[in-house]
Amino acid sequence: MRALRQKDPVTRRIALVIWIMVGVVFLGFSGAELLLYLFSDGPETLVDVRRFRDFIGLTRDRSFAEWVNYAVAFLAAVMFFWAYMRCRAPILCVLGLLMVFILADDALQYHEVFGGYLVERFALGALPGTRPQDTGELLAWGMAGAVFAVLIGWSSRQRNKGDSGVFWAAFLPFALLAFAGIVLDIGLFAVPGRYEFVRGVVTILEEGGEMIAVALLAVTATGLARTGAGYYATSGAARTLA
Repeated sequence: MRALRQKDPVTRRIALVIWIMVGVVFLGFSGAELLLYLFSDGPETLVDVRRFRDFIGLTRDRSFAEWVNYAVAFLAAVMFFWAYMRCRAPILCVLGLLMVFILADDALQYHEVFGGYLVERFALGALPGTRPQDTGELLAWGMAGAVFAVLIGWSSRQRNKGDSGVFWAAFLPFALLAFAGIVLDIGLFAVPGRYEFVRGVVTILEEGGEMIAVALLAVTATGLARTGAGYYATSGAARTLA
């Protein structure tokens, strides 16, 4: 599948644009934060660097960085659905739905809001080293994960040859997304406030890791939309429309 994707010039161009945007956000924000940490003596110094950092806003809601992430996640959802329409492999439809959920969770803060509701409704306590809110968010993630586990199980019952390659191509980015969005998010609260630099690094890795994972999924989805029919044809699947 990778070989087919690399041979498609449109996929390569779209991937290049995605990685340029992600690189500008991640490296630009990280570099600005490092300059401010090393050389800033207060809010009156390095004003332009501070403005650039605030404009990128990797760690801030409704910032330039978040809108880039929205756009990339939307592209991934559209491309997975397009690949499904061309190849009729149910796993592609499930991946498209999963990207819609990720986009909605990011935009509407599903796990924060629903997790907070669960804490209040059921008086949930804190797990060792975490807050009660973290317990609620883990439950919210777990409930959503259970729904998608059922959908993945359904898609596996209608499995095509080639689905395993698609699954593993998407699994690693999703694993990175889960690690950054859940493990690093909760782990941040275990870092004492006096370790400002460490907390900053973990925060950047959390937000940047999520963005990189979504970018990987968008590139994978674009490749499948463009070359998935050929991939499934060479894998022996017979239900492509292209």
